[in-house]
Amino acid sequence: MAWDSTMRLGHPPKSDAEMAHIVYTRFTSNDTKDGTKYSLGGLYVRPIITLVSIKALKLLKEKNREAIVPGKGIDYAKLKVAIAGVTREHVIPVEALYQHLDGMGDHLTERTIRKIMPKLEIAIITKDQNQKLKKAGLNSAMPIGWWQSQNLDPLERYRRANLLDSIWAKEF
Repeated sequence: MAWDSTMRLGHPPKSDAEMAHIVYTRFTSNDTKDGTKYSLGGLYVRPIITLVSIKALKLLKEKNREAIVPGKGIDYAKLKVAIAGVTREHVIPVEALYQHLDGMGDHLTERTIRKIMPKLEIAIITKDQNQKLKKAGLNSAMPIGWWQSQNLDPLERYRRANLLDSIWAKEF
């Protein structure tokens, strides 16, 4: 999603922090011109998604092959989740991120936002894998204590739901 003038004051953001604040404000107030919501993760999703489960990649090869970019990952623009039977999700759930940002108050700085921004990615998983996250209570939350950890490993909730790193496809 590109920056557009409906987001704020008709000018591009001057920093990651300004962009994050604008996106957060727009998402919570839902006052965009066309009524859509902007999400922090949505703005920072890479055009090529590389966090794809092996099972989801198999489904994509069967039903949505045009989304696969050989040697790189999945083309976000060509991904058709309904056809392929997969789920696209924020690695760090947006609800959890907003709750954390709300709780930071005056401690929300450009430095703290820059620490989170590189971790905002989209993952493609199967519906069964998504159910495992739900059963573990991690479909819209990070594990307890995650925000206080030093490295903020975005894959920790997959580990806690017994969806280990080995689920991720390395070859496309």
